[in-house]
Amino acid sequence: MSEASTPTPFIWRLPTRLGLVLLAIAAPVGGVAMLVGSVIKRMSPAKIDRFELSRNLERMGLRSVPIIVATAAFTGGIMVIQAAPFVENLQATRFIGWAATFTTVRELGPLLIGLIFNGRVGANNTAELGTMKVTDQID
Repeated sequence: MSEASTPTPFIWRLPTRLGLVLLAIAAPVGGVAMLVGSVIKRMSPAKIDRFELSRNLERMGLRSVPIIVATAAFTGGIMVIQAAPFVENLQATRFIGWAATFTTVRELGPLLIGLIFNGRVGANNTAELGTMKVTDQID
């Protein structure tokens, strides 16, 4: 028998097999560890410019309240006008104010607030970006 055809003893194959097994385990474990590290890093609070945050909350949130209240009031009024003939037929005029308020606040309110707030803030951000583009603050 020649040396090339002699089988390698088990003791010499053990480190190779052990290394392959450890590499097979380390690859997914390392990937999961990197994923967990990324998640923890993303969950840590970012540095926030408190002055800019409060300025934007006031400008976009607090200044939107009057238009949202006016829209809700007009929507409630229109609902009362539309429902008046049906309520008079049922002789339930005592409930029309409650029904209009309930429907406006609970059903239509979130939808109207979302639409109006989105339109107002979106227009504000678009105008700000347009101004930044005109003044060459954006490349």
